[in-house]
Amino acid sequence: MNILLIHPDFRRNIEIRDYWEGFNPPSLVVNYLASILKQYNHRVVVLDSLFQFFRTGFKREVDLSDGLEDMIKEEKIEVVGMSVTSPSRLIALNLASVIKRVNPQIKIIWGGPHPTLVGERILEYEPLIDFLILGEGEDNLPDLVNALEERDFKRLEKIGGLAFRRNGEIIRTHDNLSIQDLDIYPFTVYDQYIKFAPQKSLTTVSITTVRGCPFYCNYCGSKVIYKSKSRMRSIENVIQEIKYLAEEHKIKRILFNDETFSFPLDRAKALLRALSGENIHLELECQTRFDVVDNEFLKCFKQAGGRSIFFGMESGSERIRELMGKISYINNKVVEISQLVKKHGIRLGIHTMFGYPTETPEDIRKTEEILEKVKPHEITAHITHVHPGTKVYKNSEYTIEDWLKRDRDFFPYETSARKLRELRRICNYFEQRFTSKRTERSGFLRDFGSAIEVVY
Repeated sequence: MNILLIHPDFRRNIEIRDYWEGFNPPSLVVNYLASILKQYNHRVVVLDSLFQFFRTGFKREVDLSDGLEDMIKEEKIEVVGMSVTSPSRLIALNLASVIKRVNPQIKIIWGGPHPTLVGERILEYEPLIDFLILGEGEDNLPDLVNALEERDFKRLEKIGGLAFRRNGEIIRTHDNLSIQDLDIYPFTVYDQYIKFAPQKSLTTVSITTVRGCPFYCNYCGSKVIYKSKSRMRSIENVIQEIKYLAEEHKIKRILFNDETFSFPLDRAKALLRALSGENIHLELECQTRFDVVDNEFLKCFKQAGGRSIFFGMESGSERIRELMGKISYINNKVVEISQLVKKHGIRLGIHTMFGYPTETPEDIRKTEEILEKVKPHEITAHITHVHPGTKVYKNSEYTIEDWLKRDRDFFPYETSARKLRELRRICNYFEQRFTSKRTERSGFLRDFGSAIEVVY
């Protein structure tokens, strides 16, 4: 079948071409799933912000709906899949309306965090959407597409992690088992971008070596989505993919997309030592926690090409961190590790979060004080948002119906307009004060959007 996979994104205005590619690497999820679908002899096209930027001749405003009708007609698209977050769902709906206007027979599939967290009730509210992939999609997406190609609709109920309509009734199949062996899937291929990319190569791509997170921060939707413990690719498999990316796509920078790259610590060190032994000259970026890093890891990271590390501090208030479930380290640890990071010549990034329940001006002052002490190269500052199924959600004013309506993009815990304006001011102040020049910023900042809102 002819398939289009889309990573819906907000409109963006671009100023510097080289900066854009480093800041906006190709979408990992849709390119990864495209590589899997191609193994079943499907013809797959991917659309994300970077490819749109390339294919429109580096047009300053990047809007995924621009030229979408022509793409659907030219590629004879039969199925469209989208990886959807709650903030991007309205954009995804707009793209779905364009697609159905061109050809109402095209089947539209939603997967990703939003359908996984919200569930099959999306189909009650959104007639444009034909199928939902709930949970991990490596196996059930190909099964669904193959069943559609063969018009074997009875098989749909046997596919796990799927929701669809039949005779006016919404059917949700059994839950998918968590994937245990991540090594069996193909490496992500980016050939589609090379045709349009400057110098016929990409600068930056993301890879994942561990899926899920072993920690229990009570604002995070990761445990709700993945349910099981973390699962790891073998070190050999990761090294093979990095070598492939360096040799075939001339990659210069790798963003490790793991939620906590340095956990388990011994595995992360072994991976970095193995990478150093390959003599591949790449820049590396990752994100992790202050309590799962030591001097030896930082040494290994730097030797392997480490450029920057982002840490999820969230707050300089130990009281707030304890409420968040981040109870395993104190501010002295933040200072100690931050100093070690900079000693090794690695750029220090810190994620911060404001507006967490019970946060006071004194808690915010403590965040400012510790940032003044460690002097990071860059930070993200965002407002606490709510994700269904988390502890923060259970204590919020929201119900699941709020995620089914179309009246908002984001779901901040704080709902007072006056307080939200103040939180936006605080976020902007912190980012402007503690972040260096834009052209030097980490590729991780792409996924966190502006200082106003965080995109999960």
